[in-house]
This record gives sequence, structure tokens and C-alpha cells, in this order.
Amino acid sequence: MATANVTRKRSLAWDYFYKEGESTFCEICKEVKTSGNTSNLFNHLQSNHKDEYAEVEKHRLEQASQKMKVAVKQPSFKESFATAQPYGKESQRNKKLDYALVKMIATDLQPISIVNDQGFQNLLDSKYIPPCRRTITRDLIPKILSTCKSELAESLSKAAFCAFTTDLWTSRAT
Repeated sequence: MATANVTRKRSLAWDYFYKEGESTFCEICKEVKTSGNTSNLFNHLQSNHKDEYAEVEKHRLEQASQKMKVAVKQPSFKESFATAQPYGKESQRNKKLDYALVKMIATDLQPISIVNDQGFQNLLDSKYIPPCRRTITRDLIPKILSTCKSELAESLSKAAFCAFTTDLWTSRAT
């Protein structure tokens, strides 16, 4: 088998061959095999050392069957999402999605009840459970409002000049 000073390679063929410099030698018959791949090494075993080749083939088939067993146990796409745990209420991902939700409601002038709409629910990440309307109204909007107010106040305090404009009109119908 392989000598102690040679590290084991990935292929099973290296159990019967070793390298010295650029040359590869068979451990059984010491014949020199020059190749850049293990196919030639397997061919040498098959033609010159039938018992050893049978042993290698047996191990190769065992490895292949092990790989097949692992591949069979892989869950389907739908199954992997069905077993996913929802984001925790305090997780960073949940907080980012809550912030994005409130920002979308404010930016697009959406009603807060959008969180109850089936189409909106279908659009969401399956691990994200959106907050209820009450949580949005009582907790999230006031928190984001205070953050926006403080950012605006900070920006205005740094400004040298500030101009406000308004556009007022009256409808003749009223």
C-alpha cells in the first residue's frame, strides 16, 4: 500500500501508486506510469492486478451508493420552506422588514390594512410575519416618526439657509 511519506490523494487509485518527482510508480510491480490522471492507473490495475482492481471497484461502488443515499434525502423546495422557522420579533431581519413595510405604507400612501390583504400576504417572505394594524399604528409609525423628526431637526440645524413654499387654492365648488 501507500508509503508513509506520501500524502493520500482523493482517488482510490493512489492506494496502489505513489509519486516520486514527476513519475508515478505502481507499488505492486514498481512499473513506471506517466499520466496526469487516474484513468491510466485504473487501467493498469485492471490489466495487470485483477484482484486489487476488483477491490478498488468494490470501494468505488460503495462510495457511489453512499452519494446516492445522501441525494435521496434532500428535501424539495416546498418542503424546505414549510419547515422554516419564522423570524423572531427582535431579529434584525424582522426589524428591517417592519421598517420597510412602514416606509412603503407612508411612501406609497397605502392603507395600513394592506397587511391583511391576501395578495400582500402572498408577496411576503414565508418566514416574515407582518405586524398587525394596531402594532403598526401604536408602535412602528410613532417610532419611525420620532426618528425622522430628529433627522430633520439635525439637518435643519446644520443648514445656513432654509426656504419653505406653499401652494394654497380654493375650489369654486365649495
